[in-house]
Amino acid sequence: MRDPLQNLKREIDEQMSKSSIPSQKEEIMQRIHRENKKRHTKQMLHWGLTFAALILIGILGSPYVLSEMSSDPNSLPSAAEKNAPEPKVVEKEPEGVGDRVVTVPPIEEQPNPEPAIEEEVPKSVEITHSDTIDLEAILANPDAFMKDASEGHMYGTDFYIGMSYEDMIQQFGQPSYKGRGAEMSYNYEYGDYFLNTGIEDGGTVKEIFSPKLSGVSVNKLFRTFGEGNVGFNEIFAIVQISYKVDEYYVIFDVSKGDHQLSSEPNKDTLVEVLDHQATITRLTLWKKTNAE
Repeated sequence: MRDPLQNLKREIDEQMSKSSIPSQKEEIMQRIHRENKKRHTKQMLHWGLTFAALILIGILGSPYVLSEMSSDPNSLPSAAEKNAPEPKVVEKEPEGVGDRVVTVPPIEEQPNPEPAIEEEVPKSVEITHSDTIDLEAILANPDAFMKDASEGHMYGTDFYIGMSYEDMIQQFGQPSYKGRGAEMSYNYEYGDYFLNTGIEDGGTVKEIFSPKLSGVSVNKLFRTFGEGNVGFNEIFAIVQISYKVDEYYVIFDVSKGDHQLSSEPNKDTLVEVLDHQATITRLTLWKKTNAE
């Protein structure tokens, strides 16, 4: 005989089992539905992303986009391009010397400079300065000396009779000395010579002279040029020997020596006896004008 309590327990268990099965099945089916929904959503998202990526790749790979990217002035260089070393040129030195690497900087284009205009500068003439003029050199070339004198040029210089004061200053510059000469004329010193003009700071050169001659005797002068015209200069009270060449005069002053002079009153002083051992002290190139 069964226990009534056992029967009651069995009935209760059966009732509970019957009531729990449907609820568990329903819960399982809901879980399965949710998982399927999630899997379907993931698949849709995956296929959507794949499709979008394919469209983007197709657009970027088109020739139009590539040409626009290559011609974009604002496109930035890559990191490799930034870090790329500058080009270098290897200059080969002569044999026995190691190679030297020279970095060639970029060459900037410079505008072509306009050619400079050179100002014309007057020629400067070198003027010699000495204590005495070597008259021996002049006597060694008597023909050349007299030829230049016949043209109004002082031998061995650039000085000439008739040169204007303005040309004299332009060619030789300012004189080292300026002083009054005879008969209101003016003397201008340039090196070993003096140039005489008729007026101060104007006129033309009418006389070129030098008082710096070395001691050449009258006797040697006569042997070179022949006997010239011997006279006495009343203004300077000195004996002079002159040679006329064309329209010019070459005059040599003679030092005081054992000369014999005439002393008749109211007459020009004449040199009756000339001391041939006396020396030459001054050389003058002069042109006589109509007023003299």
